[in-house]
Amino acid sequence: MTNLIDTLNIRPADNVVCDGNLIEVFRGEGEFKKIGGLKQIVFHTLTSKKVGGNHYHKEKFEIIYVIEGIIDVYLRDPIQVLKLGKKKIEGEKPGVITYKQRVFQGQKFNLVPGIAHALHSQGKSKIMEFTNLTFNPENQKNDVYDCEVFNKQLFPTRF
Repeated sequence: MTNLIDTLNIRPADNVVCDGNLIEVFRGEGEFKKIGGLKQIVFHTLTSKKVGGNHYHKEKFEIIYVIEGIIDVYLRDPIQVLKLGKKKIEGEKPGVITYKQRVFQGQKFNLVPGIAHALHSQGKSKIMEFTNLTFNPENQKNDVYDCEVFNKQLFPTRF
């Protein structure tokens, strides 16, 4: 895959009533059939001081809808990182590319299995996560594999 940004498939909600009081994030079952069915919906509040993610999943497919705010999404191929023998990034290495994409309120995007991701909020943001796997509080690291994608030393400036 030459550009991980293409995996995000950024798009607007399926239907927004003119006054904005009703937002239909999904219409029909089409998107959920593609990911193997909807198993869980999670609401997250993100602050600018926190980074979400810095991991990848082998099975979990996430569709994220930005309710409020702006999210910077960082992606990288964990296989490229692991080939270099390090899970932690000390700086950009030859052959390891980190992709950045800004996603705005009212847009939704995909986080696909096998792609490492991190979410960095520009201020306070609210998002909904729709996924094909359920969260297990007894085993919080199930299908979560650490792989640093976003590092404030690596990306000190905002775009």
